[in-house]
Amino acid sequence: MNSVGSRSRYRIKYRVPGIKASAPPGRFSVRDNVLSYVFDGGGHIDFRGEWSLDDKNNLVFSLKDDGEDSGRIVLRGRIISARAGVLAFEAAGVNESGMLEWQVFELSGQWYADGAGKLAFRLRRSGGSRGRLIFQSSWEINDNQEIVYKYTRERLKRTGDRETVCVAFSGHWRVSSASRIVYSLSGSDREGFAFKAHLQTPNLYPADGRIKYRIGAGVSRGKEIVLYGQWKFGRRFSLAFEMEYGPGKAERMRFDAGFKSVRGDSLIFKLRTEEGRFSGLSMICSREFMAANNKARAFAEFVLNNDEKAVNAGVEFRF
Repeated sequence: MNSVGSRSRYRIKYRVPGIKASAPPGRFSVRDNVLSYVFDGGGHIDFRGEWSLDDKNNLVFSLKDDGEDSGRIVLRGRIISARAGVLAFEAAGVNESGMLEWQVFELSGQWYADGAGKLAFRLRRSGGSRGRLIFQSSWEINDNQEIVYKYTRERLKRTGDRETVCVAFSGHWRVSSASRIVYSLSGSDREGFAFKAHLQTPNLYPADGRIKYRIGAGVSRGKEIVLYGQWKFGRRFSLAFEMEYGPGKAERMRFDAGFKSVRGDSLIFKLRTEEGRFSGLSMICSREFMAANNKARAFAEFVLNNDEKAVNAGVEFRF
C-alpha cells in the first residue's frame, strides 16, 4: 500500500536511530507493512521488526536484529481512519526548514476484539514485519450506532493544547449467539469485532425499540451498549430488528422465530440467529397487539400452525 496519502504534500525529513548523524536526510515509507527509510540521494533501508501502539496511541516499530531487540522508531501522530483490513495513521515530522509536516501511512491486517473487549488490529506478516496493535482507550457508539474509538492527545507544537481524536468504524451489528454480539465492518463478510456479551433485555415486546447488552470482563463491570431499532414481522418464521446507521442507511438483524409458550393472553416466541443458534431473545406478543397488527397476526398464526413444538402440543390461541 502507498505510504503517502493525498493530504501529504511534502516529504518529511528524519534522522533515523542507529544511522550516523552524517547520513543523508530522507523519509520513512511503508509498503506492504514493511517500514523503510528512503534516502533523498537514492537508496533505502528496510527494517525488520514488530509494530505496536504506545500508551499515547503513537505508532511504534520495535527493531529486531537476528531476533534481538535493537531499539525502536516512534512515529508520533494520530490515527485518522480505519476500514476493513486497513489502518491509516498520520505521522508528524520536521523538515529541513524546521516546519511541521504530515505523512500518511497505511497498514494492512485484520480487525478483531481481544478477550477484554478492546479493539485490536493484527498486521498481515510481510517482509519480516509483524505486529498487533491494541487500542487501550475506550470505544463508544455514536448517534449513527457505529463504533467510534476516541482518545485525547497533546498537540505536537508543545503548546499544552490537547485534541480529541475520533475514529469511526463503518459497519453494522448482528447477534451471533446468546452470549456473543458482532459488529461487522463494511466491505467485508468476515471481518469485525466479536464481543462476549451479557444480554440485559432477554424478554422483548414489539414496541420495544432497543436491545441492551453488557460487554467486557464481568457483567457488573462491563460496558453497557444499547442498540436502537424497530421490529419488523416478515413472512413465515421471519422476524427482523431494523437499525438506522445514518440518513438513508438501514440494516436488519434477521431472526427465525419458534414457538416457546403461552402466557395469559400473550404468545412468546424464541428467536434464533440466521445460523440457527439461540439468540437469547424472546418476543412477547399480546392478543391486543396482534389484533391491531395484521402482519404480526399472520406471523403468529403461521408459527402456531407450522412450528413442530406448537403443533405437537396442540396449542390453541384465539386472536
